[in-house]
Amino acid sequence: MGQPVRKLLSNGSWNLLGGLLLAALMVIPDVSEAARNKRPGTTRNKLRTVCSKIIDLPSTMIYKSIASHHITDARARSTSFIGTYAAPDISSACLQVYDGKGNLVHKMGLYQKGFGWRWRFYGGYPCGDFKTAARVAADAEANTGSPAIYIKTSSSQCVKIVNANRCYNSAGC
Repeated sequence: MGQPVRKLLSNGSWNLLGGLLLAALMVIPDVSEAARNKRPGTTRNKLRTVCSKIIDLPSTMIYKSIASHHITDARARSTSFIGTYAAPDISSACLQVYDGKGNLVHKMGLYQKGFGWRWRFYGGYPCGDFKTAARVAADAEANTGSPAIYIKTSSSQCVKIVNANRCYNSAGC
């Protein structure tokens, strides 16, 4: 211990030094992992790396937490993402689905193009992971505090689904 510090401690001035140190620590910004993830534009926000453009679900797309009643195979128990003929085409045969922090929480496989729809993807179809919508929503919520998911539809764009365990733009749920 250096001479000035030893002298400071011996003459009873430690309380002043301790108080100054405590005050300095109180103004240091929070740089915890949680704080870094909340800061927009940081490399910790993986969602912006995966989805540089995020759009709300347009009326030309349908998201279903459960497949239509006439479907009885593995597709019936998982999610559906369906595009009308007015929806833009999706070139991928496997869609990645992310939570609000950019964690992969679900996969959906292309079932078919045409036959009344531009495209139809199901979580219960290869390359899907066969998760239920409730499981996808729970995973997203456990990671982020929100059941919102983001379906990657192109190299840079994702479609936001506010709650993975609900249906949108469909009368059949």
